[in-house]
Amino acid sequence: MLAPLLLVFTTALPAADKSHSRVTAPELEAIDLSGKTQQLSRYRGQVVLVNFWATWCPPCRAEMPSLWRLKQKLKDKPFQVVTVNMGENRETIAAFLPGQMQQDFIVLRDSDAASMERWRVTALPATYLIDRQGRIAYSVLGAVEWDQAASVDRVNRLLAE
Repeated sequence: MLAPLLLVFTTALPAADKSHSRVTAPELEAIDLSGKTQQLSRYRGQVVLVNFWATWCPPCRAEMPSLWRLKQKLKDKPFQVVTVNMGENRETIAAFLPGQMQQDFIVLRDSDAASMERWRVTALPATYLIDRQGRIAYSVLGAVEWDQAASVDRVNRLLAE
């Protein structure tokens, strides 16, 4: 029931970004594509981009390649991309993501929308940049070209802290 509502909003909303006063990121614990439980806290000390998405969301599909290119640009730095898929099964996710993205990203499944609720995600895609101390530094609703200079600079500033 939530998915159609999100679809309506995600196709109509332009990207809206926001800097944050660095509050601690909510807990994020979910199952990855191999069936293992992953926790965001595991990546403390690194900058983490958390992206909530779904294969049925056109803006999510459009921005995914730029997330991968950003990860490639920063591959030698303490930077992770964690994608949280909203309610789809492993087969659907794996069919959409090329094998290289599955290897380079931490791909999680939020099958019961618990993470979405905890993070107060209201539209897809929703992306959060988490600093090395585990705090939300930046968020954006809507698709972004993550490999463009402004986005890369934003991540590099967090890496330099």
